[in-house]
Amino acid sequence: MPVMNDEAIRTMQKLSRDCACRAAVERAYRELRALNHTDVSAYNAAAQVYRWHHPEVTRLQARFDIADMLNRTD
Repeated sequence: MPVMNDEAIRTMQKLSRDCACRAAVERAYRELRALNHTDVSAYNAAAQVYRWHHPEVTRLQARFDIADMLNRTD
């Protein structure tokens, strides 16, 4: 697995905040939770949406990016 330096991590985090797929990730999570799916299953579905849009992102980095997307309030 390639090691990402701090600059690469900051770039990926900025991408995740500004990316057009953000709405799809948030919608997948929000709508599944509204249908009483567990937090984990909704999060996993959001992760699949994100990784479909960003296959270059590792699963680990995707988890951080999604958490960042779902925790932002702006």
